Amino acid sequence: MNALVYSTCFADSSSLSDAALAYSKLIQHLAVYKGYKDAFAALKIAEEKFMCVSKSRILIVKLQLLHEWALHRGHLKLAQQFCDELEVLASSVTGVDMELKTEASVRNARTLLAAKQYTQAAAVAHSLFCTCYKFNMQVKNATVLLLLAEIHKMSGT
Repeated sequence: MNALVYSTCFADSSSLSDAALAYSKLIQHLAVYKGYKDAFAALKIAEEKFMCVSKSRILIVKLQLLHEWALHRGHLKLAQQFCDELEVLASSVTGVDMELKTEASVRNARTLLAAKQYTQAAAVAHSLFCTCYKFNMQVKNATVLLLLAEIHKMSGT
């Protein structure tokens, strides 16, 4: 919410990137606390406002929101498509965005977990753990360890 207040108060002087960040935080907040209907309404406004930015934070938030919605509804093939689109964004021509790449992999593992494909989910999570370790991403590494524990708990192993 602080990002949104900042963006509103300093709309004249804030950068397009700052405004996109504020809107993305608002959309994520709405999805968690108000539901998908409100989040998608805010997303529509943000898309109109930031349509000039091709690989914007808004597009990433849109794919994340659509993935969560698809998982929530049990549309696993659709959720997997959104994971694939996030992975494409992560490995652009200008270079690999490691944060986005790990986010896409976590979502891929969660989709496999929802599909009860425990072996594949564990393999994706293990590979992601190794990547996070290699690039010294400790916070994401902890998240992946929790995901691995969740996978093993649900699989019964």
